[in-house]
Amino acid sequence: MRRSEAHRSLDGKLRRLLWSMLLLVCVILVATLAILLLHNHQYSIVTANIVRASQFNQNFKEDVDLKMYYYVIDSTYGETLPLQEVDEATALAQELLAGPAEPEGHHERDQSL
Repeated sequence: MRRSEAHRSLDGKLRRLLWSMLLLVCVILVATLAILLLHNHQYSIVTANIVRASQFNQNFKEDVDLKMYYYVIDSTYGETLPLQEVDEATALAQELLAGPAEPEGHHERDQSL
């Protein structure tokens, strides 16, 4: 009878040990998942800002220089100064400096890739 009680006691200790180890593994998995989700969210914010920054023309300097050249030589192509492009670029730079934007979706990010 004593051997049976010792067997049950050992069985109970092993079960408690097993459950505590399982709980520890679950906590580690949840923490890893939380870190992964946080990193994914930060990555989404960065890529959303990249998409917003590239919304205006990739060749901004060349376009402004060309329009300024046309304006200076008094060509019909450059009737006005390229103020609209400069204003759009300034507004976008101010928005990006104000803080990171929340990503609106993955559609914009996928278009930039």
